[in-house]
Amino acid sequence: MKVLLDTNVVLDVLLVREPHFEDAKALFTLVAAESIRGYVTANSILDTYYVACKRVPKIEARAAIRNLMDMFSVISVEERDCERALLIDLSDFEDAVLLCCGKRADIDVIVTRDAELQNAQYGKIQVVAPDALRKMLSHPM
Repeated sequence: MKVLLDTNVVLDVLLVREPHFEDAKALFTLVAAESIRGYVTANSILDTYYVACKRVPKIEARAAIRNLMDMFSVISVEERDCERALLIDLSDFEDAVLLCCGKRADIDVIVTRDAELQNAQYGKIQVVAPDALRKMLSHPM
């Protein structure tokens, strides 16, 4: 299963943000164990570094980004993703770009805590919260 994590889920792990940390960490553990294939977008890497630098020393933020890039495949953000995102009716343009990147990379599931994004329909991609994916994977159909 190819799983794309939204920035908010990545930050939950890297910044140990409660009460979301455990569900997000469980997904990282599944990626590390190669039970699922983990992906992030290039802009998520940038946003994660920006936010992390506000909370931890830059050397720690860089180490966290290196670990993230070692564990997850990075999906580039292309011009066509931005063009297609303009056609999606979401209030957050970045979420629309995430959907387009996910579709181009043939992602099965996008994991986010963003309720509006969870309600979005875009091709065959499922969009779920971290706890929902955790439950799906622990109780396969």
